[in-house]
Amino acid sequence: MGQLCHFTTCVYRKDVKKIKKIIKYFSKSLINYNKKIYCSQKNNEVGKSGGKWGMNVTGEIDVTLDEKNRLTLPSEFRREIPDPAVKISKGRKKFLQLLTVEKWEEELGNKINKNTNLYSEEDLNIRQKYIGSTRDVKIDSAGRILIPERLLRYAGITKDCVVVGMGEMLAIWDTETYDKSSDENDENNAAKYHEASEKFSRKLKKQEQKKEAE
Repeated sequence: MGQLCHFTTCVYRKDVKKIKKIIKYFSKSLINYNKKIYCSQKNNEVGKSGGKWGMNVTGEIDVTLDEKNRLTLPSEFRREIPDPAVKISKGRKKFLQLLTVEKWEEELGNKINKNTNLYSEEDLNIRQKYIGSTRDVKIDSAGRILIPERLLRYAGITKDCVVVGMGEMLAIWDTETYDKSSDENDENNAAKYHEASEKFSRKLKKQEQKKEAE
């Protein structure tokens, strides 16, 4: 406000040098302000370049559960997680799935609640497995999460495990179970992966055809 009053006085007195100096001051302030706004927006977008809800993780990393049932998330994955508060639950197979709160609510909580019936035994089983098993956990300053005993038993995890980055989700497997399920030399697994790949290809083709039609 003081600079503005000073500027008005200089204009009145036709002090060109001071007018130029004040204009330069305001221009610099505006540039700094715009930089702050830009940086703030970029900070809010951290981790959102890939996954919709902040994670876009890939890779398979071996880790070990400690004696207190704590698992240290690999740094490659931690830096992609925008908030230390996350959700962990049973996966479709014998693994645990770790999601951001927003992703869990969108993909599991909301969808299951809207598409299941409280009076259907089959639907209740789905709710029990995916919603009932979910626990809120927090990544501590050392990058660890405490996994509930019941979830560990479900996945058969005792010590050695593998954390698998699956885009917007982390899957936590017992090492031996994961090796068996992902062995593509096994005929059953090979057929399973081939079928899944074919279905996915057909799905992508349908989406492309739909876009072309629009």
